[in-house]
Amino acid sequence: MKILTNKLKIHYDLKKIDRDFDFFQIICDSNSLDVVDRSEFGTDKIESIVFEDETTFYIMCQKNSLSKYDLNNIESGYDAQDFRAVCVSCDVLVEKHRLFQLFLNALSNYHTKSLKYNNVTGKLYITNHKLVVKKYQKEVNQFDAVEVSVTENGVLSFVARRFNSVKNKHLMKLSEKDLMIMTKFELLSNGTLKRKRKGDFSDCFVKKSINREKPSIPFIDISSFENFNASKLGIIAEVFENLTFNFQDYVQFDLIEVESDYQYPVQTHCFQVENHLENLSVPIYLINLVNDEQSELRIESIENELLSKYGIKCKKVKHLNKKGMNIVYIHQKKYYAARFQDDSYVHNPSYLIQHLTVEDFDESKEVILKNIVKELLIKKDIENQRLSLFNWQQLAYANPWIFFIKESKNSEKYFVMKIWPNGSFEISEFTYDLLVYQEYHQYAEILSPNDVEGLIINQYDQINVIKKTDQYSLQAFPKIRKIYKEIESNPKYPINDLLEILTKVKKTAKTEALITEILSVEDYLRNLNTTEISQQYFVQKLHHKTLKQKVNDYFVMNYQKHLFPYFRNQQNKSEIYRGSLDIHYWQIDEKRAQYCVGEKSKNPKQKMDKGVIIREVQAIGDAPVFFDELLPLMDVDFVRLGSLTVLPFPFKYLREYAKKYK
Repeated sequence: MKILTNKLKIHYDLKKIDRDFDFFQIICDSNSLDVVDRSEFGTDKIESIVFEDETTFYIMCQKNSLSKYDLNNIESGYDAQDFRAVCVSCDVLVEKHRLFQLFLNALSNYHTKSLKYNNVTGKLYITNHKLVVKKYQKEVNQFDAVEVSVTENGVLSFVARRFNSVKNKHLMKLSEKDLMIMTKFELLSNGTLKRKRKGDFSDCFVKKSINREKPSIPFIDISSFENFNASKLGIIAEVFENLTFNFQDYVQFDLIEVESDYQYPVQTHCFQVENHLENLSVPIYLINLVNDEQSELRIESIENELLSKYGIKCKKVKHLNKKGMNIVYIHQKKYYAARFQDDSYVHNPSYLIQHLTVEDFDESKEVILKNIVKELLIKKDIENQRLSLFNWQQLAYANPWIFFIKESKNSEKYFVMKIWPNGSFEISEFTYDLLVYQEYHQYAEILSPNDVEGLIINQYDQINVIKKTDQYSLQAFPKIRKIYKEIESNPKYPINDLLEILTKVKKTAKTEALITEILSVEDYLRNLNTTEISQQYFVQKLHHKTLKQKVNDYFVMNYQKHLFPYFRNQQNKSEIYRGSLDIHYWQIDEKRAQYCVGEKSKNPKQKMDKGVIIREVQAIGDAPVFFDELLPLMDVDFVRLGSLTVLPFPFKYLREYAKKYK
């Protein structure tokens, strides 16, 4: 199966680019440049700006519209001795993909109905009215945007950014000094962004979140055309369309596809608490640290639910108990931060503790409680030093396997999990100084880069390391946009053709209800005083789910167009979702392989908040790539309840151990 990635394949027509555009390098010799925008040059002749580093940026403009002398003499706020413009050739900008970024940033001259392109501070921020997060008295108080860029290795990056009004500075915990040095933006009435340097800053925005809140832009949402356009991939689909329309004479581009060697046959059953109740041989205690009337009712409902659903008896207590498992009921961290209260989170490695928050409980009680019991089971495994949620012995290994992580980027702590063939294990903790004198000392350097997520030593003492890449396995988003646009155009179809399609569907109909509805639609079409009907009116007459699906399949077959956006049948799933489902693995060479883990293919979601990251496995020294042996360790749903895990599950145990003893 071919998997679509966000790595670009680009071709330039440098002769045409050189014919129609000029490029300049702007250099500040003595000091770091403050970020500049086109408007600050006092001219509309500049097409786009992109920064190289703190002292250099590039300008693209129409041929012969500006000279380097013009740029040197423009009032730009810099001393003439420090600020100078140099002509550069477009082929120089091909390296590091600066040329492609300049064309991307030039889209700020070509807004569309739904998207606004903003080349501010040398970057490209894309805004959309659907991305407004909060309003206060009809004024925007918080919004998200997508920053689109190309990395030096040619990967398309589209990162969500959150902007907050300076009126929220107390929530962002910004001092006046902090605020003064931050870049400030205006959100204009037409939805575009503008850099603001002077004047009243009370209505400005800064690029910063509140309490580490993440932007709320989903990776993809195909529930409607409007929602798709406001998702990351929907925005990129329109960016590509706009870029092609305006600059196809100068640059042609495509996304690179990779060939998946192997699609792991993912299991369909889900984790069931009932199958592991024998491991809950200790009492469960409920501790309420919210302490209000509503929380008492919640604690009582938790007690009743665990008893009725799983036969688990709980006891309400005031304090932690070492003889059992403790479920502690608290608020989320941001609740306490907003009220300047101490966080009620309890950390004590001497106890088995699982926290349940008020806010999570509101979402889905049954799922949350199942997840809590599952987490307690993992903690119990760590205490017993034996795997109970996975049958390790079925893998029939002759010798132990070792899993190795570094606690965090700046930490000096390392954690090692050795699993024996019978499923018993041992977790050890080392600081960097101690590691030097241990058998694992040589692995510290391998784990030091930020993109390394873990190291594995197989039963033959061979080493593979897992690295996170900046690439994603993408859904077929250009096709999704094409389907929606076809439907939005609402074409007319000959009634005789529609009657013929309905006759074919009727021959395969298996229920009276379906046949009755087909006959009703046929009568409606025959009684129309016209030879054609619009797609919209025809679809309105189709109510039965099977009828809609079958008629749509005939439309795709006969017209190569969709009648409505139906993405969930097996054929469309394989075409639309591709590598964002299940586990895919492919070998690059003898020393490298890549893989990605998506959603289970049984029921793909219309909305996915996160993208499917492509990870790379590298063999160290004389070792081969053996990671394909570990694919079963990601075909479990007790790490992310109901979903596959993106790393072999022993890393979950290591992270839990690290959290307990941090």
